[in-house]
Amino acid sequence: MGAEEIISAVADSGPLIHLAEIKAISLLQVFDALHIPAAVWVETVERGRVSPGELTGLTAVRRHTLPQPEAVQFTQENNLLFVTRAIVELAIEQLRAHSRRE
Repeated sequence: MGAEEIISAVADSGPLIHLAEIKAISLLQVFDALHIPAAVWVETVERGRVSPGELTGLTAVRRHTLPQPEAVQFTQENNLLFVTRAIVELAIEQLRAHSRRE
């Protein structure tokens, strides 16, 4: 990835919930843009599983209300990643590597 490339991701409920459980939502700051579908917001924030402050504290959060077919198309057209366990593990590895260099 080039230095100017924007790294965007689409969040799913599971990773958000589990990152909140271990107080690690801030790991998602590795993304320049984090898209949160409305259904994910409902399942995480409105059901009390993730604090709204944790997510809105991230500067790159963008909430969306696209219907599922349009959300999939948006994701594909914009070459976005889905935040899954693998992505979270990659973020943790990158942060650890960065910490070792400091």
